[in-house]
Amino acid sequence: MLPEAVMVLLPFHQESLPRLDNYRISMRNLKRPSIGELQGEAVDQVSFRFKQHDSMT
Repeated sequence: MLPEAVMVLLPFHQESLPRLDNYRISMRNLKRPSIGELQGEAVDQVSFRFKQHDSMT
């Protein structure tokens, strides 16, 4: 058994866990559009640019 002093202080040293509500699925957690999609570029053009950049390095 733990000493009485430790038992009294134990609740003050335990970390509180985040609430389950913080992890529920919501509209905010859905995939956000990429910058290319926001600017109206086609997905093929964006991926082509990344491939060009990767081959240059």
